[in-house]
Amino acid sequence: MVKIRLQFEIDSNNGTREDSSDVPIIDQTSTNNESIVSVSEVLENSLASDDSTITSETNMHCPIFVNNGKKSLATTTVKRNGLVGLKDGSKNDGTVRMKRQIGLIGGIAMIIGTMIGSGIFISPTGVFQRVDGSVGVSLVVWIACGLLSTLTAVTYIELGTVVPRSGGEHAYFMAAFAPLHQFWGEIPAFLFAFMTVTLLKPSALAILSLSFGEYTILPILNGLGTCENWKKNSKDYEFGHKLLAIVCALFVATINIYSAKLSARVQIVFTVAKLIACALVIGIGLYNLSIGEFGSLPNSFDMSENTSYSSVALAFYSGLWSYDGWNNLNYLTEELIDPNRNLPLAIFIGIPLVTILYTFMNISYFTVLSKVELMTKEPVGIRLGDRMLGTLSFIIPVLVALSVYGTANGSQYTAGRISYVAARDGHLVDVLSYVHIKRLTPSVAILLNVDVNSYCLHFFQ
Repeated sequence: MVKIRLQFEIDSNNGTREDSSDVPIIDQTSTNNESIVSVSEVLENSLASDDSTITSETNMHCPIFVNNGKKSLATTTVKRNGLVGLKDGSKNDGTVRMKRQIGLIGGIAMIIGTMIGSGIFISPTGVFQRVDGSVGVSLVVWIACGLLSTLTAVTYIELGTVVPRSGGEHAYFMAAFAPLHQFWGEIPAFLFAFMTVTLLKPSALAILSLSFGEYTILPILNGLGTCENWKKNSKDYEFGHKLLAIVCALFVATINIYSAKLSARVQIVFTVAKLIACALVIGIGLYNLSIGEFGSLPNSFDMSENTSYSSVALAFYSGLWSYDGWNNLNYLTEELIDPNRNLPLAIFIGIPLVTILYTFMNISYFTVLSKVELMTKEPVGIRLGDRMLGTLSFIIPVLVALSVYGTANGSQYTAGRISYVAARDGHLVDVLSYVHIKRLTPSVAILLNVDVNSYCLHFFQ
């Protein structure tokens, strides 16, 4: 892929625009500024390279005629082997696109913030049940899930740097298959975009919003002394639960529409809240170990005779669900500052850190709760707080609610980019590719996701 950035010189006396590829240009990268070449020669020489992964950028002067009579920056995008590269231009280039404004810290926050949701406070029960109560095997599964996520993310590092486009899998399907056939080659990318935009992302946001509503209302009802039967059977509880979910979804959408930079900063703030929640749980475990309370840890690798390889494989499903979100940064490649550097660094810092946190959090659960308690359906994080924090136990559900909100924010951020890129490539209606002219956010795509999410909330119990 070759990206050519052109500096245009304007003749205000002419109202036409010259787009010929044979317009003479001065190559500013040369020490001899008088060397004259043509656009076609530059493209021919650049495209002659056998290495399709090389990205070259050339700054050039080009005489061109537009109506406003002012100098401006513009972007010429050249297709090569089915890949399309985009380069930020100035606001005067006649195009509107999102800015590169996510740095390394923002990238790490996007990965950690979307991976750590409510899963680590719930999934340990699912993993523990499927390994028939073996503490050691459960810990091995959690570590293996983190290793598997890291190795898979390594492939996405290569894809994200070779195909530097937003949209994640949609962009990679286009790069791999679109050149093979004019129609059928784009079908995989279209199917992925269609299923993601209409089902996967809206339903994911609905689940996260409902989880936010549940963990937000839980400490309030507990403080009021409401009985458990009322929570399960009252229509008022269901209404309040879903109302909070709708408020969460709308608030997330509003922030993402208002400013991409603000949304990225919100992601950083709520990622810090997640890390505080994880640190609190780990701190409880370390305290127990320091006073000699080992809970379920002794004889960790005692296994039931009924344990099988198939049950251990099923445990991976619960574990990997908690690691979901490791690929979200690949949906934002065009907004990532220096993606060749920051994408690999964010992945290699974020995913191993989450793996370490998950492992130590599980050890903390084992130091506090018995094997019987770990088998129950009640979220282990809430049970741990009730056991160890006493009157301050409300802190855990509050931190979980903040954690879920951060995940919802990251999910909404990426959902809008998938719709935007798919529409830009002609796979969805054009209006979804519209970017707000001042805020530079894909407003219509974000509104679509939250609208479909409202329908999901209506059907979810």
